[in-house]
Amino acid sequence: MMTGYCKEGMLDNATVVFEGLQCKDLVSFNAMISGYAQNGVGGEALRLYSNMHKIGLQADDATLVSVFTACSSLESLKKGGQAHVFVIRNGLIKNVSVYNALRLQCTLNAHP
Repeated sequence: MMTGYCKEGMLDNATVVFEGLQCKDLVSFNAMISGYAQNGVGGEALRLYSNMHKIGLQADDATLVSVFTACSSLESLKKGGQAHVFVIRNGLIKNVSVYNALRLQCTLNAHP
């Protein structure tokens, strides 16, 4: 349901569903992080990413693609750099989607 709301740009409705969940898991966080990132609300995506880590959930490939998308829209080099380190340390650079999102984030944040 959250994914559907996010795809339609109905982030308020998606947020109500997410906040109403008694047990938030990686799938629910990924749906919201992706929804925020794809709708240009990168700050909220990164806030949820931080909250996810605070409760002990580990990011997966889908999370990282969304985080890099959020960082690209915000020009958030610090968060992008932290996610980049996570990707390298955990061997996730081999995933084509993660690699392409990382490359895009680096390209968009490059300063001449």
